[in-house]
Amino acid sequence: MADLEIKTPGGGDAGIAVVRRTVADGTALFAVDPGNPDQARQLTPDGAQVMHYEVEPDGAAVWWFKAQGGTETGRWVRQRLDEPPSAAVPVRYMPEGIGVGGFQTTGRVTIAGVAVGDDTHLYRIDATLQASPIGTYLGGMSMVNALSADGRYAAVAYVAEDNVFNKHLHVRDVVTGHVVLQVPAVRWAHFRRAEFSPVPGDRRLLYEDRSPQEWIGLSVVDVVTGESVRVTGPDLRHADLTGSWLPAGNDAEGNPIPPGKLLVTAHREGRTAVYLHDLEDRSTRRVRLPDGLGVENRLVAGTPVPTTNLTVLDDHRVLLAVSGPRHRRGFVAVDTRTGEVGPGAPWQGPAPVDGAVDRSYGTTKTTRGHGTDVVRVPYSVSVPKGPRPQAGWPSVFMIHGGPFAHDTDVFNADEHALNADGFAVVRVNYTGSTGQGLGAIAIGQRDAIMGQLADIASVQDHLTRRGVIDRGRCGIMGNSWGGTLALSAGIHQPHRWRSVVAKVPAVDPHGLVRDKGIWPSVKRSIAQTFFMGRDLSKTWPLANAHKLRVPALLIGGRDDIRSPLAHIEAFVDKARRAGRDVRLWVMGGGHTEQANGGAAIAEQISRRTRSFLAATLQPSPHDRMKTPGFARGAEACAPPLAPSAAGRGLRRDGGRSLDKSFSP
Repeated sequence: MADLEIKTPGGGDAGIAVVRRTVADGTALFAVDPGNPDQARQLTPDGAQVMHYEVEPDGAAVWWFKAQGGTETGRWVRQRLDEPPSAAVPVRYMPEGIGVGGFQTTGRVTIAGVAVGDDTHLYRIDATLQASPIGTYLGGMSMVNALSADGRYAAVAYVAEDNVFNKHLHVRDVVTGHVVLQVPAVRWAHFRRAEFSPVPGDRRLLYEDRSPQEWIGLSVVDVVTGESVRVTGPDLRHADLTGSWLPAGNDAEGNPIPPGKLLVTAHREGRTAVYLHDLEDRSTRRVRLPDGLGVENRLVAGTPVPTTNLTVLDDHRVLLAVSGPRHRRGFVAVDTRTGEVGPGAPWQGPAPVDGAVDRSYGTTKTTRGHGTDVVRVPYSVSVPKGPRPQAGWPSVFMIHGGPFAHDTDVFNADEHALNADGFAVVRVNYTGSTGQGLGAIAIGQRDAIMGQLADIASVQDHLTRRGVIDRGRCGIMGNSWGGTLALSAGIHQPHRWRSVVAKVPAVDPHGLVRDKGIWPSVKRSIAQTFFMGRDLSKTWPLANAHKLRVPALLIGGRDDIRSPLAHIEAFVDKARRAGRDVRLWVMGGGHTEQANGGAAIAEQISRRTRSFLAATLQPSPHDRMKTPGFARGAEACAPPLAPSAAGRGLRRDGGRSLDKSFSP
């Protein structure tokens, strides 16, 4: 088991921690005594896929979102820490829905949101676990993302009907229901994180805004007086920022002191840097993480919003989850007065990895339109141990999803496994990724798919010219939106790729907008991105399945409401009718299962993808006849593999494969 998140109620004063851990069949919550961490008691039942949870400040209970049957639909339940998992009590009079509307609790006041249909409904939950509606917002990407420590004010991020990418933020008085503060909207911000000061009576709100340099910045505002200050400094420019309040300790009478410092994570072109920012003297100090470590993210409770994986320990200390190319996830402690980094005992520190990855970073440039937009394309590349082959390394381009996300400098299990198999691994933060400013996101939306494929191709050409990779032996793999791009690469750039792996890809924009049961925010974002102006839907995989020219492995989720299995099966059927070599494996669960489904399903997915890539990227007689120079610059497609034998056998695990060699 591996610890994913640690939450310590009351800054560690409650003497208990609630830890989310990976288990064989998913993720589960455990109550752990920090003084005796080997003794842990499981709080949630086996088989539950726990993604969202929050602990009451006094440590009496934990709230978690209980999804039904591996889907993303469910309801919030409350579990006392001194009772067995079977004692979890669901909230009453709150409908089942998708748990993306946020969850905030002070113990006395609890507010939760749930997406139902095309709306997000907010509820206040009383001591008897009875829910009362307090507001409805348009769109499945609206959420309550902050609650003041005294429970009086709630910050709500929401979208407008005309533009899902225009994220608004206002603060409501929980007692009266009135909006007391409206801050300017940020265009191209898919998420809008906010966090109140943890001290009761302190009404300051830390929130994401647009920086003067057109990046995602931070500001602090008093929601009663309206007085605000922007978080600035030379080290914080030209980066997308994430911020969290830092504890200031207690006064002589034992009362908490309002915080005066922030921990700020700056995301720049695939790298992260951590700073301590003093709101009083406006100084910024770098926190130097050792051994090339980067900061891990977690989700804001009840939302898809990423934030720094941080836990308050006690006076002047916080716990950070970190990892890196040479270390698996672990925890370190940061002294918030000095910025010094030390062991996070009793929690496991970052563990060295056998066969550590040698990862390097760089950028290329591409142009958009008629050359009016010149964009930088950050990438990372890691190579296997040993001497480089004369023609360069066979490689796998691993493309992240989102697209409102980015690859960072943390540990990646797929990268390590593929390096061990003899492949260079290239990760590309294509235009539209975060960590490159709001302008780059806008360009990515205007020129989605084909422009992003051009970004990936520019990195491929750059590494080919340097002799790092063998252009004739490149595969491409991605999940979610990354899977959409991988499939599109096999269709629109067949001369560049030997094979494709697409995990839970979105393939049909018309179906996403038309069909029932699709996550509402997906419907709206797809409609407003791909059906405005020129019809970008013509570039999507389903419309071009017959043009697929390279072997492809697709992975779908049986209960996926973002990339429906029926759409993926339609793509596979259309490609097969055209005689294309395409294989499909169906896993249980939904969209997030391929990333957060526990150790067992992660191992199954890894084994299938690695077997497929090893078979399709192996040298062919044609490769052995090529001279090194021709191999690096070849434009022609490597000889395709023969189509797999027909058949769609359904295995006991629900998987489908056209080739028995890819069976468990």
